[in-house]
Amino acid sequence: MKKKLDQPITRRQAVKLLGQGGLYTFILTQLPSCTTFNPRASGLAPSVQDPLTNPDGLCFSPFDRTLGDLALKEFGGEKPDVPHDFFLFKNRAERKALADSIKDIEKTRVVVVGAGIAGITAAYELRSYKPIMLDQGQRFGGNAQGEAWRGTDYSTAAAYFCGQDADSSILKFYQEIGIDKIWRTKKEEDPVLLNSKRYTNFWNGETAPGAEAQFLKLRKYFEDVNEEKEGQLYPEIPPGSDEVLQRLKQLDRMTFRAHLEEVLGARLHPHIETALEHYCWSTFACTLDQMSAAGGMNAYAAEFGDIYVMPGGNGAIAEAALKKMTDTVPLSHFRPRALVFDVQVSSQGVLVSYINHKGKPARIQADVAILGCPKFVVGKILRDLEPERLKAIEQLNYNAYLVANVLVDQPFREDEFYDYYLLGNGTFDRANIEKTTDEQGVTDVIYGSYARPDITAAGRPGHTVLTLYRGFPYSEGRGKLYMDGAFEKYYAQFAKQIREEILPQLKLDPARIVDIRIARWGHPMPIQAPGLINRGIIDTLRRPFKERVFFVQQDNWMYAAIETSIQEGLIWSKEAKKKLG
Repeated sequence: MKKKLDQPITRRQAVKLLGQGGLYTFILTQLPSCTTFNPRASGLAPSVQDPLTNPDGLCFSPFDRTLGDLALKEFGGEKPDVPHDFFLFKNRAERKALADSIKDIEKTRVVVVGAGIAGITAAYELRSYKPIMLDQGQRFGGNAQGEAWRGTDYSTAAAYFCGQDADSSILKFYQEIGIDKIWRTKKEEDPVLLNSKRYTNFWNGETAPGAEAQFLKLRKYFEDVNEEKEGQLYPEIPPGSDEVLQRLKQLDRMTFRAHLEEVLGARLHPHIETALEHYCWSTFACTLDQMSAAGGMNAYAAEFGDIYVMPGGNGAIAEAALKKMTDTVPLSHFRPRALVFDVQVSSQGVLVSYINHKGKPARIQADVAILGCPKFVVGKILRDLEPERLKAIEQLNYNAYLVANVLVDQPFREDEFYDYYLLGNGTFDRANIEKTTDEQGVTDVIYGSYARPDITAAGRPGHTVLTLYRGFPYSEGRGKLYMDGAFEKYYAQFAKQIREEILPQLKLDPARIVDIRIARWGHPMPIQAPGLINRGIIDTLRRPFKERVFFVQQDNWMYAAIETSIQEGLIWSKEAKKKLG
């Protein structure tokens, strides 16, 4: 069968297979299970039976711990081919007809569509109802996923999260799933690399003697906002009070750059501008001029507080919640490789139709549905959407990013860091973002073993994992990641920068590289542009549909933050409980 997979089918053959109902049987049944060899591991490393495995042998853990030293040279992360082809080949009328033709209907109280952090949080809160969870990905977690190498879990997407107040509902969630005893707290300032020199006190003006006043003024402003001193409010998203909502609306009227220059009464120093620009590229795949001040201040002010880091990044949060859920929810209710294509609210409840992992259509009737999928997916699968919601969805933008993990057979013995920012020469070309981001490549490097639980007891491991981020902060970037030859192109660019700039700076030997693994994320980075809150777009996106469908994805606020995802899961699962009685 492997030879058959190695020979690509033509578009004409695909159309024929789809018409015969065979395309998804062909594609989905060839994907690896938890109990067989993993075809991405060229060393034929045997898969490990994961406790987060359903009765069909499908892993729903966010982590792939089955890889050997070498993985196949292909993108990890997002796997868009199956959904892209399905919605390309079947129009809305055909999808409705396929859904309505399904006679055998499974019944449940709650169904969750999309098992990213927000969907997992909502399902966890509704676990007493034994929800059925559906996700078209090979694993759960959304862009909070990871892999492992030689016992080190590492992130292939989202990597850290921010400290919480003692009375925070998010902190309570963390404590319930038990991760508060695992994370490592980062308090130190991240180093930067500027003109090939490392600096550890950037916000004291270390890189620009004589101009330190601007650095110190902004530093104090960020600290005051984070700690809510000097009359400042932290712009929490979603807001916890009307006062915070009004502050969000003020900040929503301008870009992040405009707000900071208003605070300073001057243009940003080139080093500050470059640092913040690279931060936006890396964290949100957008620029200072694309991001609203509401989102920018929520994110960057939090950097001046405690940062929590889990072994393997944010996938560890998703995994902990899923493990806790299995105490209550049957393993058969966790269903990866389930492509939802139609959601209909009827007098009996919500009918959710999907293609299962065997390529067969199936249907579930639930009292309520939680949609944790992006809004552009909601626009395709949810029947009878209101015109104003469809119009709101059409105004949304999403950008792309790549994450590379470098596996080095050499211990890291230099001064430890968590996140290392690469600022080039401290300037960039605002007029041509595509060109300047391509020239910059990687903007920051995370030390993947920073939060390993055995570091304190056993010293640093005998190998190193570095996680590198590269954003595509322009609308054409997503298409570039899907072009023929994209993997080879970006692999070569990563490899060059890794060998010539990054490893020498960290005193690691490029000859000791074992593998470079690249994860592609083309769809999940929502851009919180100015005006979305004040124009009512956010309210329209979040509003429940016909009192039975609740939305929990991070693009409820068009803001890519794990805290927003978790909070939306907590808020709307509470509303779903009211409907469930």
